[in-house]
Amino acid sequence: MKTNVINIEQLETRLETAEMAGASCRIIIEIDL
Repeated sequence: MKTNVINIEQLETRLETAEMAGASCRIIIEIDL
C-alpha cells in the first residue's frame, strides 16, 4: 500500500510538470509563429 501512495504522488507531480512543460512549449510555439 505504501508503494501505491508513493506512485500516486509521483503521478501527480509528473502531471503538474507536464502541464508546466506544455504551457512553456505553447508559449515558444506562439513566439515562433
